[in-house]
Amino acid sequence: HPLARARSINELAEVCWLSFEPRAVIDRVLVALGLTGARQLIQCESLNVMVGLLAHTDMLAVTSQRMLSLPQAFTSLIEIRTAERMRPMITGLFTRAGAPLTPAAAAMAKALVEVGRELPVREATATGRP
Repeated sequence: HPLARARSINELAEVCWLSFEPRAVIDRVLVALGLTGARQLIQCESLNVMVGLLAHTDMLAVTSQRMLSLPQAFTSLIEIRTAERMRPMITGLFTRAGAPLTPAAAAMAKALVEVGRELPVREATATGRP
């Protein structure tokens, strides 16, 4: 990535960002890191599309360390480690009060909670192509 040697979030101010999260979430994250002002952001709903865009463009993403270890990302993405570090993000699972989950939804919720409890807390990073 042309900005692979960046050491400050401000050096990444002009890039187009990718995210699984809505713009408001990523805007809050980037502002908390010190990057203010308008920026381009594309919301992806597919991990494979996101990895492909990161691997073949100059776009960046705020993501977890875990994403860098995924088979489809391991050989094509790198971490751009800046001096500014993100606070850990909290992930939640919401259900409607008084509405029981279907058996499939209950199994999915159980699996998400179990996997979430096993994950180590890691710092999020900006990633891009090498």
